Amino acid sequence: MSAAWLDRSAAEIAAAVREGRVPAASVVEASFDRQREVGAGVGGLNCILSADRDASLRASEQAPVGGALAGVPVVLKDNIATSWLTTTCGSR
Repeated sequence: MSAAWLDRSAAEIAAAVREGRVPAASVVEASFDRQREVGAGVGGLNCILSADRDASLRASEQAPVGGALAGVPVVLKDNIATSWLTTTCGSR
């Protein structure tokens, strides 16, 4: 998937995934590539404190395609508790 897809709106990405023009896993890969490219992680911008690429890819392959935003990657603020990532609220 071209990183150009990341310049599209969430609705456009969801439509492309729904219509089979791009696999959801490709969107996830592109978003992780972009995250690395801009240095969004710890030691860089520090705006993404933890991420699980493998779990994200598995989820993208198992997600139902019919949802309004199916296939659109999201980033959760670190003060929202999840069962699959560490929640620190940005503190050590």
